[in-house]
Amino acid sequence: MTLHALTVLVVTKIFEPGL
Repeated sequence: MTLHALTVLVVTKIFEPGL
């Protein structure tokens, strides 16, 4: 997995409400 992909996942987790 690329660093960009990992960053996207982290940002998504921060902005996504607890599902």
